[in-house]
Amino acid sequence: MRLSTERGFSLFEAQAPFFLGYYRAQQGEVEEGIAQMHQGLTGWRSKGSEFFVPSMLLSLAEAYEMSGQAEKGWP
Repeated sequence: MRLSTERGFSLFEAQAPFFLGYYRAQQGEVEEGIAQMHQGLTGWRSKGSEFFVPSMLLSLAEAYEMSGQAEKGWP
Protein backbone atom coordinates (compact mmCIF):
# COMPACT_ATOMS: atom_id res chain seq x y z
CA MET A 1 0.00 0.00 0.00
CA ARG A 2 2.81 2.35 0.90
CA LEU A 3 4.63 1.63 -2.35
CA SER A 4 1.46 2.22 -4.37
CA THR A 5 1.02 5.58 -2.68
CA GLU A 6 4.66 6.57 -3.14
CA ARG A 7 4.72 5.57 -6.80
CA GLY A 8 1.32 6.97 -7.70
CA PHE A 9 -0.35 3.65 -8.47
CA SER A 10 -3.78 4.88 -7.43
CA LEU A 11 -5.60 1.80 -8.73
CA PHE A 12 -3.60 -0.54 -6.53
CA GLU A 13 -3.70 1.90 -3.64
CA ALA A 14 -7.49 1.74 -3.86
CA GLN A 15 -7.43 -2.07 -3.93
CA ALA A 16 -4.96 -2.57 -1.08
CA PRO A 17 -7.58 -2.47 1.69
CA PHE A 18 -9.24 -5.48 0.07
CA PHE A 19 -6.16 -7.64 0.49
CA LEU A 20 -5.50 -6.33 3.98
CA GLY A 21 -9.10 -7.20 4.87
CA TYR A 22 -8.77 -10.67 3.40
CA TYR A 23 -5.66 -11.21 5.50
CA ARG A 24 -7.49 -10.01 8.63
CA ALA A 25 -10.38 -12.37 7.92
CA GLN A 26 -7.94 -15.27 7.52
CA GLN A 27 -6.38 -14.33 10.87
CA GLY A 28 -9.74 -14.48 12.68
CA GLU A 29 -10.78 -10.82 12.53
CA VAL A 30 -13.57 -11.76 10.16
CA GLU A 31 -16.04 -8.89 10.64
CA GLU A 32 -13.32 -6.25 10.46
CA GLY A 33 -11.82 -8.00 7.47
CA ILE A 34 -15.12 -8.07 5.60
CA ALA A 35 -15.60 -4.35 6.16
CA GLN A 36 -12.11 -3.65 4.86
CA MET A 37 -12.66 -5.95 1.87
CA HIS A 38 -15.77 -3.98 0.95
CA GLN A 39 -13.77 -0.76 1.20
CA GLY A 40 -11.14 -2.13 -1.17
CA LEU A 41 -13.70 -3.48 -3.63
CA THR A 42 -15.49 -0.13 -3.69
CA GLY A 43 -12.18 1.68 -4.18
CA TRP A 44 -11.19 -0.63 -7.01
CA ARG A 45 -14.50 -0.16 -8.79
CA SER A 46 -14.42 3.61 -8.22
CA LYS A 47 -11.34 3.70 -10.43
CA GLY A 48 -13.41 2.18 -13.24
CA SER A 49 -11.90 -1.27 -13.11
CA GLU A 50 -13.86 -4.51 -13.15
CA PHE A 51 -10.76 -6.63 -13.75
CA PHE A 52 -10.25 -9.08 -10.85
CA VAL A 53 -13.74 -8.34 -9.46
CA PRO A 54 -14.97 -11.95 -9.85
CA SER A 55 -11.94 -13.17 -7.92
CA MET A 56 -12.45 -10.50 -5.26
CA LEU A 57 -16.11 -11.46 -4.90
CA LEU A 58 -15.12 -15.10 -4.44
CA SER A 59 -12.74 -14.12 -1.64
CA LEU A 60 -15.43 -11.97 -0.07
CA ALA A 61 -17.88 -14.89 -0.19
CA GLU A 62 -15.26 -17.03 1.53
CA ALA A 63 -14.94 -14.46 4.32
CA TYR A 64 -18.71 -14.35 4.73
CA GLU A 65 -18.72 -18.13 5.02
CA MET A 66 -16.09 -17.90 7.76
CA SER A 67 -18.36 -15.49 9.62
CA GLY A 68 -21.31 -17.89 9.44
CA GLN A 69 -23.14 -15.62 6.99
CA ALA A 70 -22.59 -17.52 3.75
CA GLU A 71 -25.86 -16.22 2.26
CA LYS A 72 -24.41 -12.68 2.24
CA GLY A 73 -21.66 -13.88 -0.08
CA TRP A 74 -24.06 -13.97 -3.02
CA PRO A 75 -23.96 -10.75 -5.06
